[in-house]
Amino acid sequence: MSRKLLIATTLVLSTSLFPLISNAEDTANPNEMTKDAWLNSMTPLLPDLICKGFIQDPDLKKRFDEIKMTYEQCVTLIPESTKKCQDELYPSMPDKINSETAGTWGRSLGECIGKDFAEKHLIPK
Repeated sequence: MSRKLLIATTLVLSTSLFPLISNAEDTANPNEMTKDAWLNSMTPLLPDLICKGFIQDPDLKKRFDEIKMTYEQCVTLIPESTKKCQDELYPSMPDKINSETAGTWGRSLGECIGKDFAEKHLIPK
C-alpha cells in the first residue's frame, strides 16, 4: 500500500509539473532565468497544482477520503514539503534554469515534494 501511494504520488507530480515548468518565463530572456527566479515563480503555484493532481488521481483520491483530508488541508500542508525540497535541491541546481533543464529540475522537485508529502500525510504509520 505505501509503495503504491509513493509511486502514484510521484507519477502525478511528474506529469502535473511539465506544463507549468514550460510556462515559467523571465522577461529578460524567456528561455533562461536564475534558479531563484524560477523557484520563486513556481512556489506560489505548487500547492494548487499538486493538490489538484492528487485529487484527480483515483488511488490518491481514495486515500484522501480514507484519511478525511480535503483539498484545502492539502493546500495548507504542501508548502512545508515544498520548502524542504527546495532547500534540499537548491545546492545541486545550476545557477540558470533554461527550457532544457527546467523539466529535469521540475521533475526532481515534484518527486521530492510528493515523496515527502506522502511519507508525512498519506502513508499509514
